[in-house]
Amino acid sequence: MEIEAHEADLAVLTAEDRRLAIISFVREPVSFDLSEVREITTDDAKLLASTGWYLPLDAIQELTPRAAYELSNHSGTLSLTGLKDIDEESATLLSRHRGPLLVDVNLLSPNISKILSRNS
Repeated sequence: MEIEAHEADLAVLTAEDRRLAIISFVREPVSFDLSEVREITTDDAKLLASTGWYLPLDAIQELTPRAAYELSNHSGTLSLTGLKDIDEESATLLSRHRGPLLVDVNLLSPNISKILSRNS
């Protein structure tokens, strides 16, 4: 089943439909707006990281270490400006991201901001 762009509100899709939407995004990045995705699984992160596309994941507020690890393998711009709940392990993994990393340091603790600034 393929989800049409006009039918998809990624913020409220079931996990399976969200995965199908992400697969469609990987194939054709203009097909979906990822900025409303509120959660991401490890598999979703791995799939998205396999592209060099700009990833606007600004509605995500927390990341697991496994998802952070997968996203660190992405080489394009990664925007996580809504991120506010991240532990040191996840921040250290995310700081290894190979492309530009956009976060809002005002939402993060000073220690986490310092760890993520290593990406610059």
